[in-house]
This record gives sequence, structure tokens and C-alpha cells, in this order.
Amino acid sequence: MRVLFVLFFGIVFHSSATAQIVNADGAGIIYNEEWTVDLRFHTNGWGFAYNRGKLIKYDLTNFWSFEIGEIKHPKQDKRTFDFLTLGSSVVNRSFVYGKQNNLYFLKYSIGQKRYFTEKAQRKGVAFGLSYSGGPVLGLVKPYYLDIFFNDNSNSGVFNRVIIPTKYDGTNGDLFLEPSSVNGAAGFGQGLDEIKVQPGLQGKVALHFDWGAFDRFVKGLEMGLMADFYFKEVPIMIIEDNKNFYLNLYINAHFGKRK
Repeated sequence: MRVLFVLFFGIVFHSSATAQIVNADGAGIIYNEEWTVDLRFHTNGWGFAYNRGKLIKYDLTNFWSFEIGEIKHPKQDKRTFDFLTLGSSVVNRSFVYGKQNNLYFLKYSIGQKRYFTEKAQRKGVAFGLSYSGGPVLGLVKPYYLDIFFNDNSNSGVFNRVIIPTKYDGTNGDLFLEPSSVNGAAGFGQGLDEIKVQPGLQGKVALHFDWGAFDRFVKGLEMGLMADFYFKEVPIMIIEDNKNFYLNLYINAHFGKRK
């Protein structure tokens, strides 16, 4: 993994050498660098990225990016269960039934954008291809539920208490029983129990750039992203888990050139 990081950073620093970019007829310096932010939605989650790019020539940009986000199991489903207790109807908060962990990620990528249309046009949409890849760190965070427990410690008086609880392999009778669940616990539960799973990731997409000659970047990407972890990620209890995720994504791209 250390060798991969050295290789990736070396390529990025090499690609950041000073370059003068001119338009198609060879006249006029345009922009040398750009920075952008991405808001990405894919078929099983979301991502947010920061990118820095070097314009090598009018139809080619080298870039690096850092991304955070989440991957959900394809079969997970957030539900709300209604049940009766002591003669009254109770509606608990929504939660994902049968889930034991959340999978968040940190990604570092290097890549390129290549334009097939004339990027020097001041109006219209520039069309091209974007591709990138690099390491990924999966952050596996326990999924806690607020579980009802019986408390008879107060002079024999029957009480129900709610305790945030994670699945540990032995408490499935409570964790998988909807009438025992009050809903999903707060996000802060389990933050100190995160485990890291490393892997590799890559993306390829069609890239559309409105006003490719403008100072402000306005783009859209639609493509395919792949995430491979070196071990199976245990997201669900009641479904098969895997270590490879392939998703379609759409990405809004905003930023500035200089």
C-alpha cells in the first residue's frame, strides 16, 4: 500500500509542472489550473469530492481528487414497523432491518479528462471522457439500534428501557425482532469502533463541460465506478455480503480555473 501511495503522489507532482495552454489556433494563453468540487450520487450511496487539475493542453487535463462518501448494500431497505403493546399502537422510528455495519469510504485518485469536441469554442458544450483510479480506505462503522430491554431492578416494578445496541453474533433474537426495536440509534454511536478495510477503486465517465473557456467550471459526469476491498465487508446480517461493488453514478462538477 505504501508503494501505491508513493507512485500516485509521484505522478501527481509530475503532472503539476507549469504549462501554458493555448486555444486551437495557437493564439492566447488560457488557463493553467483548475479546482472543482463534486456532488456525486450513485446507485448505492453518495460521495463528495475535491479535485485539483492541471490543464496540459486544450483537450487534456490531469487531476487528482480526494473523496468521502458511503456505499450501501444493494438489498438494504429502511423500514418503519407498527406493533401493538399494552393495548396501544406504537410506531417506532425507521431503521434498516438486518443491517450490522455502515460502509463509509475515503478515496484518493489520479486521473485525466480528455475532450473529443473543440474545447476552444467559447460557447456550447465540450464533450469528453474522464477516468481515474487509486486506493480506497473503507471505514466500517457498527450500526446501532435502540433496543427495548425489560428492567425489573426497581423494587419489582416492570419498566422498559432503551439501550443502543449493536449486533454481536449472539443477540439476533433482539436485533432481528422488530417489536424489540425503537429505531436507529444516533450517528455518534459506534464512531470509536470504526475498523479500516483497504482496497482499490476506479471510475470512468462521460464528461460534459458547459463554457469550457470560462473561468468558472460547470460540468456533469455520468459513468461507472468500481470499488474492490481486499476482504468481504459485513454490511448485512440477513443478506450475502461481498468485497466488490459496481455502481452507476451521476456527478455535478463546480469550480474555478486560473
